Amino acid sequence: MREAPHLCVVMALAWWSISLPAMAEERLTFERDERPILKEYCLGCHGGNDSPKGKLDLRLKRFAEHGGESGPALVAGKPEESYLLERLRDAEMPSGEKRVPREKITVIERWIAQGAATLRPEPQRFSPGVDISPEERAHSGRSSPSAGQIRRRSAAKTGYGPRSMRSCWRNCASTVSPSHPRPTGGR
Repeated sequence: MREAPHLCVVMALAWWSISLPAMAEERLTFERDERPILKEYCLGCHGGNDSPKGKLDLRLKRFAEHGGESGPALVAGKPEESYLLERLRDAEMPSGEKRVPREKITVIERWIAQGAATLRPEPQRFSPGVDISPEERAHSGRSSPSAGQIRRRSAAKTGYGPRSMRSCWRNCASTVSPSHPRPTGGR
């Protein structure tokens, strides 16, 4: 009789340890996880130009769901029915020598299986060309620096910040003739 409660505890811990990784699986999104892959391998032909090949535009999830000449490129929640995934697995796309690595195809497959989520509603109008999303901008680390950041970086690289300029003026002023006005160097 005493063994039954212990057995229940052991069984509960075993179930919890098995299900924990599945519960902790990260939810993939189009903007953060898929678009960078598509941009690198697909958007040269399937987005960003006036007439994408096969009339398939992959710049937005809804465009991929709408599809092109061959029908829908993806079916959310159904990777086995997603033509895009089939073409990537069979190495039929992208054309040429550059292929999508297996691990990136697996990311696309997981995203589709999870329901092909997006971070926010997609825009109704979309300008021509390949756009840079906020996620790509944050990932690249290239945000616009402030004027103060530029001054600090410049001073750090050259050694000529406001303080060093004042000390330079003081040092130089001693060599200037007494008739020449001395700069103040203050702010």
